[in-house]
Amino acid sequence: MPKNRKTRAKELRQELIKLVGNGVFDKAQELVPEGGTGGLKNSGSISFDSKGFYIRYSAPYAKQVHDGDDGELPEYIQRPKDHDRNYSSTIKEGKYKGQTSRPVSYPNGRNFGNKRVVQWEGAPRGWYTTDSPREGNPWLDKAWESYTSSLSRREQTVLTKLGIKLKNKFQDS
Repeated sequence: MPKNRKTRAKELRQELIKLVGNGVFDKAQELVPEGGTGGLKNSGSISFDSKGFYIRYSAPYAKQVHDGDDGELPEYIQRPKDHDRNYSSTIKEGKYKGQTSRPVSYPNGRNFGNKRVVQWEGAPRGWYTTDSPREGNPWLDKAWESYTSSLSRREQTVLTKLGIKLKNKFQDS
């Protein structure tokens, strides 16, 4: 029994949603920052439902990388273990004068205030603090813009007639 036009249009709409969604996801995967591990890129996924498609990056830092830092951060208090601090030259004054190490203890922790603590492979021990907020890298917005701007006017019209809106709706989840 042949399918009616409404059913065929519905199936075509679903196929086009998948086509557009996969095109945007592929572009997002090209644009996503890879960092040292590729963890952010590897956390990307796409899902579909009857209304559209959803691209998600599940890495815990994905939102911060995409949107950047906004506003004040909470205080960061580091709680290091008691340890000996070693110096390359001898200590010049105080109780440990002439020695190359001294004990260090932070019973109340080290308060870095509102500084951002960032991991960086180029820093000694891999960590440093900064007062500079991280600027966002909105790769999803760029992927959407790149894909939709590559469509011809005719393609955009066909998608719109099938009820596929080319206005993005980004949401946090």
